[in-house]
Amino acid sequence: MKTAHKNHPTHSEIATQAQIIWELRGRPEGQDQDIWLTAEQELRYDRKLNVAATRDGASALKHLDAKSDAVQKELSELFPSKNSPTIRDELLPSSLNQDR
Repeated sequence: MKTAHKNHPTHSEIATQAQIIWELRGRPEGQDQDIWLTAEQELRYDRKLNVAATRDGASALKHLDAKSDAVQKELSELFPSKNSPTIRDELLPSSLNQDR
């Protein structure tokens, strides 16, 4: 079986999406090619959104890390304490902190 490029849906994925579209449109006849192309386009668009969201999320976390490190350094100089939580611990949900 061929491996699809990350932005290109597989034949099976397109077929499944086309089936859904065909049924939602009332099972029209003679629109096979249009429905197939629509299904493929929808899946590619969804993938692009997911890639962008993942990339932007990772970029945002890197930016937050750099900012929080700088602020943390300033705070630790102003308020030295071995037990103080980091800015990251305070600002981010615990699920994101565990991934780091």
